[in-house]
Amino acid sequence: MTRILKNYAYCGDRRVHYITAGNGPPLVMFHQSPRSASEYVPLIEEWAKYFTIIAPDTPGYGQSDPLEITEPDMTDIAHAQMTFLKTIGITQFAAYGYHTGSTIALTIAGLYPKAVNRFVMNGFSVLSKEEKESFLKEYLPPFQPDWSGSHLAWLWSRYREQLIFFPWYAKNNSSRMPYDIAPLDILHQQVLDHLYAGDAYRSAYGAAFAFDKKSFQSKVTSPALIMAAPPDPLTAHLDRLSDMPENFELVRPENRDDGHAVALEYLRKTDLPKLKNFHINSNTKKPNKAKTWREYFGQENNLHCLVTDYGKTRVLVIHDILQSSNSLKSLIGTLADAEYEVIAPDLPGHGLTNILSDTFIEELTNNLDAADKLPDYILTIGQSAAMGPQLKKAFQTAKLINFDFFKPASEKSEAFTQNYMPDMTAQKYGGHLLTGWSFLRMKNLFWPWYEEKKENIIPAHPDSQPHVLQTGFVALMQTTKVGYQLARQLLHSAVTDKHEVDISVCPDWVKTRNDIALGSDNIVFYDSETNGHTALVELLNSLSDK
Repeated sequence: MTRILKNYAYCGDRRVHYITAGNGPPLVMFHQSPRSASEYVPLIEEWAKYFTIIAPDTPGYGQSDPLEITEPDMTDIAHAQMTFLKTIGITQFAAYGYHTGSTIALTIAGLYPKAVNRFVMNGFSVLSKEEKESFLKEYLPPFQPDWSGSHLAWLWSRYREQLIFFPWYAKNNSSRMPYDIAPLDILHQQVLDHLYAGDAYRSAYGAAFAFDKKSFQSKVTSPALIMAAPPDPLTAHLDRLSDMPENFELVRPENRDDGHAVALEYLRKTDLPKLKNFHINSNTKKPNKAKTWREYFGQENNLHCLVTDYGKTRVLVIHDILQSSNSLKSLIGTLADAEYEVIAPDLPGHGLTNILSDTFIEELTNNLDAADKLPDYILTIGQSAAMGPQLKKAFQTAKLINFDFFKPASEKSEAFTQNYMPDMTAQKYGGHLLTGWSFLRMKNLFWPWYEEKKENIIPAHPDSQPHVLQTGFVALMQTTKVGYQLARQLLHSAVTDKHEVDISVCPDWVKTRNDIALGSDNIVFYDSETNGHTALVELLNSLSDK
């Protein structure tokens, strides 16, 4: 089985996420828009037998930061990708690109002719003036979260209909395509990649549409292969190519599998030396100035964390179920500003962590112990409270604090465990997206969220803004079957079992409810007009001073 690792590199303060696998000559793979490098995993599993593969997320896509340029062009993106490659020690390579990735590969080959040994462009658009104007005007509407969730209804339809029409906005018979609608799991991943990019999805897409490929071909000196296979609509664009340089070769594979075989054969002609046991340079693992950053660690680099590196007092933060460390950016930023060192892992099946639940605490403790970063405090958020006692057992000297955890009185606990988690099973026409969005909205307006009665009204949470809900929604969409299994276990245990905790921190509105049981006798209440982060820091300061 191919060992595929995920990594981050930091180019200054800009985060670049990438996948690597294999031990052969270096092959860099550039993905289409608005996807991420994860779309290449099936191909990487096959091609890693022959190459050391590096597949970065394009700036602004996947987990890579966007460029600090309002409207980057293709040369900006190419320079940024080359800076990343140099940062991790890759200066010569073969390249493979698909759609937008083809344009990125072409641009790098023209800007850095000594860097690219040979490359393949799979899907190469050649737009007329009228098509280019139409694409730039219609193809990339702004993507802004809306309180109603209407942006999600559009998003699901957009990815279904891109397999019905090309371009997707042209709803007519001449634009129909011979595709099956993608399976729900594929649609889910496509939508998730778009959610990762947000409105930045337009950047590389727009840059590729606007880029003048024809004039750039003459700058390329390395061997290049252009191809497209049915039913890719860009297959028809091969007929528009003419007067290509002698180092360019054009092929027409019969289908996608044939196209991959042709590309592999062409790329294997590279004469670059093999890279053995390639690893990220240690000095690229954190940004120059940013207070927080992300890391992978663990035996297979599959445990994902948001971390800071400030202060001598360490706080291990465990996010709420169906969320991720990324949904705690505001809280972690507040702790970092107060000079607390934070380690915030994604739970198994949540966020970007891809390990089984029964290995999570062992992986976490082994890595923190090896790095001499044992926590002084364990902070659990919401219904992850049941994880606290297990962590307390592993880190015996740490104080355990529950934040925003309270549970229903015993007579309502069964209904709570049955109804708390929404059914996010993917639905053909995207109804699950609106279910998830409503879950997050109502959590900030009613307790319990699924009983929208006047007696269950709570003060509107100050973070009830569409852009904040969007971060939580992305985390909800990331949760896998492993994550839901763990969430059910933690929810049931948190609601039904009694756990020892040092201190609980809760909003003051819970004092007005007689249907709520608090998980501790030692409680600090905060003003529900705030998000409680300042109150938490004040508590930690007082405990640290003792």
